[in-house]
Parts: sequence; C-alpha cells; structure tokens
Amino acid sequence: YYLSLGGSICAYRSFVAAQSNDFASWYASGSPAVIEGLKALNRPCCVTVVSDSKYVCDAINQHWLDSWKRNGWKKSNKDPVLNPELWQELLTYLAKHEVHFEWIKGHDGHPYNERCDKIAVSQYSQFK
Repeated sequence: YYLSLGGSICAYRSFVAAQSNDFASWYASGSPAVIEGLKALNRPCCVTVVSDSKYVCDAINQHWLDSWKRNGWKKSNKDPVLNPELWQELLTYLAKHEVHFEWIKGHDGHPYNERCDKIAVSQYSQFK
C-alpha cells in the first residue's frame, strides 16, 4: 500500500519512500518528507529513499552529514549547515532503520518522483 505524507510516497511492502523538493524547501513548507516518512514506520525497517534532491542524497551517501555533526554543524567551508534541527531529527530515524538513499533525475519519468511532483504542485497551488 502507499501512504502519502505531504510530498512523500512510502510503499511499505517494497520499502520505498520517495520525495520531491529539496531539504530547505521541506523546512519552509513544514513537511520534511523523508523525516515524516521514516517517522510513520512503527518498527525498524529496511528503507530506500528515492529522491531527486542531490543535496539530500549526497548529504547521506557522501557522508557530509557525519562531517557536519562532527564539526559542530558547520560545512567544510565553515559556513553553518542549513536547518541543523532537521538533520539532527533525521539522524534519530537513520539510527532506527536501515536506510539507503538513491538519487534520481527529477522530471525524468520515474513513477514515484512524478507522483510526488503532482502532489507537491497540487499542495503548492492551494497556497497561491
């Protein structure tokens, strides 16, 4: 089954969560999709987050998040990390679940990404 969570789609049986928008805009919109998707899981799971946000995927896959935490939430150029409270919250869920992040090109026909884009556009239209 699918669970729609403000811009995310979670397919529980195939362990897929997909999201659209970058991390900063999740914060601005009040719907941190990856966090909300992981929060919805009521027991430890194996999850693949499929995202068109290179920033989010690279933060995990390139171990930027580990470095930011180790460096007091500062990036390599010493600038502060944006939205550290969201990254800290994400870390709590990454510790509970086996989570893999996969980057996909946005607007390139991926079914979950296209569905997320439609949800995001629909939600955005309500606030114009």
